[in-house]
Amino acid sequence: MKRYEWDDDKQKIKKNHANSARMNAFLAQKIADAEGAVADHEHKRKSVSARKLK
Repeated sequence: MKRYEWDDDKQKIKKNHANSARMNAFLAQKIADAEGAVADHEHKRKSVSARKLK
């Protein structure tokens, strides 16, 4: 992916990239998974780090 294909403001791949819809859906799912993991850890009152989520 080229730098000009990334939208910094929206944090998404621009439509000028051939697989932008598929890649943005993939990114959205990964973000949702990470947010869910953080919520689970916070619910259990455990501290969470980026390393633990990885």
